[in-house]
Amino acid sequence: MKTQTAKSTRKASAALFLAVLLLLPVSVIVSADDTTPPVISNITYEPHIGVRTQITYFYWQCTVTDNVAVADVRLCLEGPAGFTPINDTMFPSGGNNYYYFLMSVPVSGTYQFTVFAKDTSGNSIRSASYPILVFESKLSTVHLDDSNVAGPWLGTEAYPVRYLQDALFIVDTAGTILVHEGQYNISMAALPSQVHIIGENQATCIIDGGATPQYVLNGNAVSYVTLANLTIRNGNTGLLLQGGSHSTLSQCTFTMLTNKALMFNTYYNSTVTECTFQDSSIGINLGASRYNTFYHNNFINIVKPVTASAPATNNVWDDGVTGNYWCDYRSKYPTAQIDPVTGTWTTPYLVNATGNNIDNHPWVYPGGVIDTTAPTVTVDYPNGGEVVSGEIAILWTATDDMSAASNTDIMIEFSGDAGASWQTIASGLSNTGSYTWNTTTVADSTDCLIKIYAADEFLNNASDVSDAVFEIFNNPNQPPATPDQPTGPTSGYTGVQYTYTTNPVTDPNGDTVSYCFDWDDGTNSSWLSTPSASHIWTAVGTYDVKVKAKDTYGAESGWSPALTVGITEPPAAPELVIDSITGGLGITAVIKNNGTVPADLVNWSIAVDGGFLLIGKTTSGQVETIAPGETATVKAFVLGFGLQSTITVTATCVDSSAEKTASGMVLLFFVLNVA
Repeated sequence: MKTQTAKSTRKASAALFLAVLLLLPVSVIVSADDTTPPVISNITYEPHIGVRTQITYFYWQCTVTDNVAVADVRLCLEGPAGFTPINDTMFPSGGNNYYYFLMSVPVSGTYQFTVFAKDTSGNSIRSASYPILVFESKLSTVHLDDSNVAGPWLGTEAYPVRYLQDALFIVDTAGTILVHEGQYNISMAALPSQVHIIGENQATCIIDGGATPQYVLNGNAVSYVTLANLTIRNGNTGLLLQGGSHSTLSQCTFTMLTNKALMFNTYYNSTVTECTFQDSSIGINLGASRYNTFYHNNFINIVKPVTASAPATNNVWDDGVTGNYWCDYRSKYPTAQIDPVTGTWTTPYLVNATGNNIDNHPWVYPGGVIDTTAPTVTVDYPNGGEVVSGEIAILWTATDDMSAASNTDIMIEFSGDAGASWQTIASGLSNTGSYTWNTTTVADSTDCLIKIYAADEFLNNASDVSDAVFEIFNNPNQPPATPDQPTGPTSGYTGVQYTYTTNPVTDPNGDTVSYCFDWDDGTNSSWLSTPSASHIWTAVGTYDVKVKAKDTYGAESGWSPALTVGITEPPAAPELVIDSITGGLGITAVIKNNGTVPADLVNWSIAVDGGFLLIGKTTSGQVETIAPGETATVKAFVLGFGLQSTITVTATCVDSSAEKTASGMVLLFFVLNVA
C-alpha cells in the first residue's frame, strides 16, 4: 500500500509539473538556464582622429543581440590625464542598434574605448579596445595610407592616417592631404575650402563611394580646392563643386557613377584638365557655371558627356590647339575629317547647346594620341596554289593598333604576270574582310597574285601579296544534278536530333560533289561530303527540308523538292514541390503541382527525427490528384519532446518527386520555431 501511494504521488507531481510547464512562456523556460552573454557587433565610430581646438562630434554606433533580452549597453571611454573617464549608457536607435555621441573632448592625446553589454540574466561581455587620437591643432600636411592598419595614425609619412574622413578632420586650412596607393571607402565626405588632395598614382589611389546614393565627395560652397592623381568611383555623383570658384581638377578618373561624374553647379574660374570621365550616366553637369576651362579630358562610355540645367556661358573647352576626347563624336559627325598632325577632328564639337559651349579642336583618340603605326594586313584568299573561276570572294585580315576595323580603308590590286604589272580591282573599300570579284573580267592565267593595301585614319598604310601564284581557269563548268527529295522523319519534337538523307548525285564535269541542307528555320548545314545531315529544331512549327549540291568550282544545283516535317513540344508531365512546412498543433505541409498536367496518386510522408516522440515519428498518406497549379495540404500529429528536431516532407507520383526539410522544437502536441 505504501509503495502504491508513492507511485501515485510521483505521477501526480509529474502531471502537475507538466501542466505548469505548458503554461509558462518559452522565454521564461529558456531564461532560467541562460548562460550565454550578449553579442556585440558592427562597432563603428568617427572620427578615428580629431582636433581638440575645433568642434568635433565624436560618434559611436554598435549592434547588440541576445538570446533572451539585452538589459544594458554602455560606452566606456578612457583618456589622457585631465580627462574624466566616461562609463555611460548608450542610446537605442531602433532594433538592436545603439549609439552615443560627444560634442568634444577637453584634452589632446590618446583615448581608448570599449563597449560593455549585459543581458537580463546577468551575463555580460566587453568588446575589444579601440583607439582615438586627438591632436592639439590641425596639420598642414597629412599623409593618408590605408595599409597602416596597426597605427599609430600621426599623419606623418612614417605613420600615415588610415581613413580619408580622418584626414579631412585634421588637415589645416590650405593644407595638403598626400594620398598613398590604396582604396579609401567613404560616403558623402564634405570637402573644406582650400584643401589639396594629391594622389600618388591616378589608377591606384581610389576613393570609393560604396554605391552611395549621394555624392562621394561634397564640395558645397568651397573654393580653391585641388584634386589630382585620384580615381573617384562608385556612387550617385562623384564630386559636387557648388557655389564657389578657383578650383583645379587634374589627372583624376571619375567612373562607375550612376548619375553625374562631376556636378559643377554655379561654379566659376576653375580648371579641369587631363581627367577621365567613364562608365557613367553624365560626365559633367555644368549647372549655371561660367568662366571655367576644360581641356585634355576624356569622355569614355558616357551616356551624356555634358549637360547644363541653366545657361552656362564663357566656358572654354580647348587650349587653342587641342581639346577633349568625346565618345559620341563619330556618331554626331560621321563625315568629319582628321588633322593627322594635331590628332584632332577638323569639325568642332558642340559640347552643349546651352550657353554655346564648343570644343574647337576635339581629340580623335583618348589622350590626344597621334597614330604613327601602320596597320597590319594579310591576304587570306587566294593566297597561292588555288584554281579559281567565275565569282570568288577575295578574303583578307586587316587590323590597326588604334583605328576600328570599320575605319580602315582597303584597296585591292591584281597581277596576271607574277607581279610584273598590277591593275586596281577596287579601292575605298570598307574593311569587311571580303570582296566578291568576277574573275572572268581578266584573262585566264597560271601566274596570278592579289595585293591588298590597308590605310588607317592617320593615313599610315601597309600591304600584303599572295604568298604564291594561283590559277584563274574559266572554262565552262556545269553544276551537279539536283538531288532528290530528302528522306527522314516527317514529325518529331523540339530539342531532339533527326537525320535526313538524299541520293548521291553526279557532276557532268566529274568534279567532287558536296551537299547543303536547308532546315527552313534560318539555318543551313555546312557543305558536306556525304548526302546526309542531322538537325535539332528548337521551336514548334512546320518546316520544309531541302538539299542542293555543289562541285569543287562552286557550281551549285537547284534545290531539291522539299520534305515537310512537323515539330511539336515533348509530352507534358507533372512537377511536384513542397511549398511550405509549418508548425503549431502538429506539422502542416503544402504540396504544389507546378507542372502542366495533373499529378495523380501522390504518396506523401512527414518524418520527424530528433528528441523523444511517442506519436508522429513518421506519418504518410496519399492524395488522389493535384491539378496543375493547385496545392494539397497534409498534416501529421505528434506527441513528445525535442529541442532540435529535423522534419522531412516527401511527395512522389509517376514522373515527379519532391523533398524538403525543416527544423523545429517539439513540445508535447505542439511544434514550434519551424524554420
